[in-house]
Amino acid sequence: MRLCFSFFLFFLYSSSYSQSNPPRILVEATGINAPTGISGTITIRVSSIATGFDKSVTVNASSPSINPLSIAPTIGGSYKIAITNNTNKQIGYVLGQIGGDCVGKPKGVAIGNGTEINYRNGFDLPIEAGQIAEVYTDLTIQSHPNYQQNCIVGNESYELGGIYLSLFRADVNRIRISEDFLNTQREFYIYNIPSGCNNFWNSSATGKTKIFVNGKEYVQNATNVLFDAYGLRVYRFPEGYFNVGDVIWAEDECGSLRSNSTIVEEDYAYLSISPNNNFVGNGIAEDDTLSPASRLETPLRIKQCVPISNIGSHNLSKLVAALPNNFPDNQPYSAGKFYVNGQIIKPEDFITRANAYRREVGKINADGSVSHFGGADYFTLTSRKYFVVSPSNPVVFEYQHNGFDLVTWDFAHYIILGERFGFRFIHNNDVKLRYINISGDIEEETLYGDFSNARYKITFDGTFVRLYINNELKREFRQKVFFTSTGGIISNTNYLDLHEKVNFMPTDTGYHYIRAKINNIQIVSQKIYIEPNKPIIFPNQDSISIYKGQTITLSIQESSCQGALLWNTGSKQPTIQVSPNIDTEYSVTCQLPNYCTGTPDKIKVIVLPPVPSVFASKSEICLGESIALTASGCTGNLLWSNGMTLNTISVTPTLSTTYSVSCTANGRISPSKIISIKIQ
Repeated sequence: MRLCFSFFLFFLYSSSYSQSNPPRILVEATGINAPTGISGTITIRVSSIATGFDKSVTVNASSPSINPLSIAPTIGGSYKIAITNNTNKQIGYVLGQIGGDCVGKPKGVAIGNGTEINYRNGFDLPIEAGQIAEVYTDLTIQSHPNYQQNCIVGNESYELGGIYLSLFRADVNRIRISEDFLNTQREFYIYNIPSGCNNFWNSSATGKTKIFVNGKEYVQNATNVLFDAYGLRVYRFPEGYFNVGDVIWAEDECGSLRSNSTIVEEDYAYLSISPNNNFVGNGIAEDDTLSPASRLETPLRIKQCVPISNIGSHNLSKLVAALPNNFPDNQPYSAGKFYVNGQIIKPEDFITRANAYRREVGKINADGSVSHFGGADYFTLTSRKYFVVSPSNPVVFEYQHNGFDLVTWDFAHYIILGERFGFRFIHNNDVKLRYINISGDIEEETLYGDFSNARYKITFDGTFVRLYINNELKREFRQKVFFTSTGGIISNTNYLDLHEKVNFMPTDTGYHYIRAKINNIQIVSQKIYIEPNKPIIFPNQDSISIYKGQTITLSIQESSCQGALLWNTGSKQPTIQVSPNIDTEYSVTCQLPNYCTGTPDKIKVIVLPPVPSVFASKSEICLGESIALTASGCTGNLLWSNGMTLNTISVTPTLSTTYSVSCTANGRISPSKIISIKIQ
């Protein structure tokens, strides 16, 4: 296939540990008899001439042990792991090592000085009945104080440092998905799809393939598909869809077994937001190398209309290269030497595995050259070290061509950075330069000449990617980033040089994000919560009642607005007096000097009917004498305490007493007006 050089984001740290426990090799075979019909035994032998260690365990295929079988090798090197298939079925395997820390789900290689075993996936190379297969030939066993300790995560239990060899049936079809997937990525791969099982975007079709994310089926459509042929499907998820720790798997309706599961891992891409007087930043510095995921996923609380300045992005660098098969013969071959920062690469500094399947099909030699074992696959070299680069400390990746000219129908030697900048189709007489233009489209340019012993070099200093042949600069490209957001305005949405800064004006409220897209590949988002920026009206309540004709004062609490006030009455003063005749809502906004208008504060003034005035024709009367009571000033209907509703009523009290009258309008009633009558 292609030989590529790319940058990914990871964090690698080193620690110093005292030597302690070696890892155990744990053989799991609980699923080997599903489906039924298998008989015989499977023997796993672990041996080393250098240490003199040679032990085996045997699995009864028809009734395997529930608990893993264990082998405890001694410290040393040159270990071989061999599987002898004495059953009547094909056998597959997966070989990998649990990490040395019980943090989350231990996954991948162990930390510190522990054994770092390359993950092997035996999906695509089944062991036939009666065959012996060496699945590892050069294992070095080292010790670590955490090894052999138990780690419980949820309902699952792991042995730290444990080298797990899982056996399964290979005589049934199983679809596969990408083993490595980062939270900044979008393109996803499914392998080994049965013929005729391609209508995955049609919900009514039979035989479709389904993708599950955290147990929930992802609704696919035809526009997601980038490639679909030869049992391989490539499709694209929406930007920012995945979070670290998401679990992905695939199923189909064509009789295949469920795929392996992939856990979304963290890409070390950063978006830095510094604190100011109005909010705390996200804690990510411009040269940060710590894990960014938890900080980016924790919403940063900011205030509406308060700008954020100097938002930047950067990434860490990881080296990846891939070598193709020798098509069409698929014979073994040796490529030239690889160098990092002027030094030949060492086997212990890189992980080697078959692309997508993680099966070893090649190795790094002691002189820095790389050998392909033959077969149809190409394999990748992935650096264990993560590079922090700068103009004064660039990373330099080189390949010294040795004149071996691969003749392929599609790919030849391929060195590339992030699948955007690099050398492609490296032959003795020609080579292609590949790069991405400002629009995000990939372009290629062919160079001709005698390249049989050329030295190819790519340098990256955090901003520039430079391509050299025989130390002659051929092209240089700036790494680009562009920013997007919801809930506000980014100051510059053009492609910018990596490390250039932008500002953000939050104009909306609620949950939103600020996002950087680096080289059209890495997508990194900071979640934000925008708090309303509004002046506070006093009285600080949703509504207030007054009587018709009454005047009320509305004022803005001091310091709740650092800009210009604007009431919906047109007033720009901090205090207004209002006397509405009907229910009226009053609102005020604060317009900051940057012309951003915040969320308005509102108060509703509810107008109650006026309290009527009452007049008596006499203030004192004699017993048996009548008196006239007259009410005025009511804009609705009167209601006297004796039930009468006229403006003027005549009453003949027998005792000194009081009368009251209220005004009703629009379903509301005013407080009562009371008048006293005294009998002499």
